[in-house]
Amino acid sequence: NARLGFHLATISRHAEAIASFQRLTNAFPDDVVALRSLGLSLSAEQRWEEAVEPWARLGAGLPSGSEGWYEARFHELDALRRVRLEDAKKVWKQFQVLHPKIAYEPWNTRFAELKPFLE
Repeated sequence: NARLGFHLATISRHAEAIASFQRLTNAFPDDVVALRSLGLSLSAEQRWEEAVEPWARLGAGLPSGSEGWYEARFHELDALRRVRLEDAKKVWKQFQVLHPKIAYEPWNTRFAELKPFLE
């Protein structure tokens, strides 16, 4: 399922890739690669409501402040703002207090681009 999903995503057959990645996350709910892949494919398909969950789970399982954690939080906030803007604004305020500086690119720039939507 991982290889199939990866190859399907590579050729932009994200709807089919999502099915493969969902099977993986059902079997291995904490698998970092499966969660990230599912989140990326859901985001590519603009299935924002569904995309929030794998990104949030991924962020919860990664070390806070790591590069992967920032990626997960960025995508979680980006998806959340599209479906529940007020919730996204609350999460954003907390995020800024706890993480005023982001040491990793492209996440520093990407969060800066997201900021106008959340303030």
